[in-house]
Amino acid sequence: MIEFEVHECVENIINGNKCNSISSFDNLKINGLEQYVLLTAKRLCNIWFFYLKGTATQIDFECALRNYLLVIKKDIVIQNYQPSERFEEFGLQMNKDNGKIWATLFLPDFCNSFLVKQLYMQDIEEERVAASHNLITNSYIRELTGFKSFKSNEQKLAVTGALRTPEGYTTLVSMTTGGGKSLITQTVSYQGDGLTLVIVPTISLMMDQYSNAKNIIKSNTDEEIFYYHSDSDLKAFFKALSNKTARLLFVSPESLIKNPQLKAKILEANKEKYLKNLIIDEAHIIIEWGSSFRIDFQCLDAMRKNFMAENPELRTYLLSATYSDDTIRQLKMFYGNDDKWIEIRCERLRHETRFDVVRCDNYGEKTRRLFQAIDLLPRPAIVYVKSPDDADNLYNRLLERGYKNISTFTGSTDNNKRQRIINSWKNNEFDLMIATCAFGVGVDKKDVRTVIHTYIPETPNKYYQEAGRGGRDGLPSLSSIIYTNDDVDSAFTFVSKVITTEKLIGRWFSMINSHRTQSLLNSKYLIDTYVKPDYNTSEEFIDSISNQDVNWNVYVILFLRRTGLISIDEIQYDDNKYIFYITLINRQLLANDSKTQQMIEKLRDEEWQRTEAEFLLMKKYLNRVGKECWSNMFTKVYRKTHDFCAGCNEHNDLIDFEDSKTLKMSVREPLIKPGTKVDEFLYGAKCRLIISTKEEISHYIKEYADVFVADNELIDIESSNNAISRSLLFCNYFDFTELIAESLFFVSGCVVIYIPENQSIQKRMINIIDNSMKKSDIRFLIISEKDYYLPFRNKNLYELFN
Repeated sequence: MIEFEVHECVENIINGNKCNSISSFDNLKINGLEQYVLLTAKRLCNIWFFYLKGTATQIDFECALRNYLLVIKKDIVIQNYQPSERFEEFGLQMNKDNGKIWATLFLPDFCNSFLVKQLYMQDIEEERVAASHNLITNSYIRELTGFKSFKSNEQKLAVTGALRTPEGYTTLVSMTTGGGKSLITQTVSYQGDGLTLVIVPTISLMMDQYSNAKNIIKSNTDEEIFYYHSDSDLKAFFKALSNKTARLLFVSPESLIKNPQLKAKILEANKEKYLKNLIIDEAHIIIEWGSSFRIDFQCLDAMRKNFMAENPELRTYLLSATYSDDTIRQLKMFYGNDDKWIEIRCERLRHETRFDVVRCDNYGEKTRRLFQAIDLLPRPAIVYVKSPDDADNLYNRLLERGYKNISTFTGSTDNNKRQRIINSWKNNEFDLMIATCAFGVGVDKKDVRTVIHTYIPETPNKYYQEAGRGGRDGLPSLSSIIYTNDDVDSAFTFVSKVITTEKLIGRWFSMINSHRTQSLLNSKYLIDTYVKPDYNTSEEFIDSISNQDVNWNVYVILFLRRTGLISIDEIQYDDNKYIFYITLINRQLLANDSKTQQMIEKLRDEEWQRTEAEFLLMKKYLNRVGKECWSNMFTKVYRKTHDFCAGCNEHNDLIDFEDSKTLKMSVREPLIKPGTKVDEFLYGAKCRLIISTKEEISHYIKEYADVFVADNELIDIESSNNAISRSLLFCNYFDFTELIAESLFFVSGCVVIYIPENQSIQKRMINIIDNSMKKSDIRFLIISEKDYYLPFRNKNLYELFN
């Protein structure tokens, strides 16, 4: 542990003594807890210097000091320090004789102190250790990235599944936040020659992924990995694209649709079949972030459809941490084609988050408790509020309470200012963020300890995504909701803001009958969204069209697309408006009659009922706080997860009914087809036995294997040898037994199995091979050092397989 050295450095820095910079610890190989200690020390030093310069107050410093001392579990001497009037409110104490300052764990009386102690790394209950998987990477991944092993079995299967995705398929991947999804992007982009297009929802996430790819991928040139947003230059990328050296482009959906030059170049690369992979990161946003939010993101499937028409071999990847059932349904509808669809579901509930839900009787009580939480709960902390006005109000109230070194991040925050705030946040220059839902995706600060909600999110999924900002370093975090019944009513009012059937139909027929609309062939139409609805004839300025009109028109088109009445073939952005090329799937939409109204009413009611059901689920669990485990709510939303809760109002102890299986649903197809070379070697049979020494195994792996099954020791030896198959999967006997039972996709092709002397393993492997040859088109190459006698079959190996 490095606490002593870090603390000595901090004390010297604050007292102005000569010492090494706190950054001198950055290159040490340290664990997660030591990293958190180091970051807490950096924040304290930064805020001390801001205090000396006047950009932070003494209150800011003492709050950071309290947090640091509780984490480091030591006292400190600050020469000639005079405490503020609020010094003792933070649980700080000072010995006036020797100047020592220490902190006591002084917490709000309404919070769950047992859980909050764990945020200071006290009394943490150990999680159950899962069965041992082999996490060795193959030579392709190791040479490309330097990684000798995967972070986890879920990363191993997600990356292997992505590499095994056949041409023309869409693969949806779910795996835990922080689990290493970016390795999918990095490995598939170098699997063959060509360009991988990565759609990223925010600039900050784009820059993170670009930097990671540049740092991790072992490349000999700067002409392979690029990013683009509105403030960057495309010349270098266009040159690399022309020279066929570009491998990775990170880009926002808006740039693809609204930058005609970039769009034209990508379409040209696709026509030449140089575009190989389309990856959409945080794909749940397409469905879950509102029907009129990020229009370009929601319409990526139309662009993909055009890509596929020219380039049917294009592979598509949808990546996220969790998906609800309805999100999966819609994504499959938009991105699945001809059943070329694979789901690799490795999702699980976050293990870091502890939950504390606090109901207040009135606004005054809520405000007092919120201020206590801000003063006394562990930092860094995010306070989520409902609106930009709420953020400004809370910010001003905290200024009155003596804070200064805090920031707000909302939908009204200027783009340039956003990036500065995010950089300061990630660089540990302040430790309290006031934010709306605009702050989240792409802001990967790993050591957030507390997330406070001052409003009720409309759905459990939205809440879970925001609460998940905490604990990304794998250490305990707290999600606290501080609310009144009025906040519940306010959330329901927001949910119920859905366009009426009459207005929805009115806007649709206003667009379809507009002189701006063009009727094309085969039920296809060009629809301009810059149209005023006919039902607004009473308005004085009937010809004026607002941005709100355009947004509602887009809402209508997306609603009709979501309900399967139309498809969007292409989207263009021209003169600050969206133009849609659509195909009518249900021609009833051309008749403005009661039958159309009944059809729309039914579909609208069904969608509203799904939305209402999610809110009512949230409301139900708010009413049952302390009576039922809070995490049970999430297993009803994310149906591929299993019960897990690190602590909530109903219980303090760890509840873990997690399924030991990494894959939460089977992946039986598509199977990798064994190559001609394999069939020739096997003489057309499904299985062949080779009696060989261990030293000769490498040849057979290199020449034929898609999967190699052996003990961990032999895998470790063979993993260092070069392998032709870039999707080669190493499995120990435990891994292989688990996968072949339900997920043949991962263990298909040619499986090379080393048969050891252990009779228990012999029996298991022989039975698996027998059953698999009867049920599937997998090829087996069995390697053994001896022709073992198998008492359970009363035969030798050679008699069974040759």
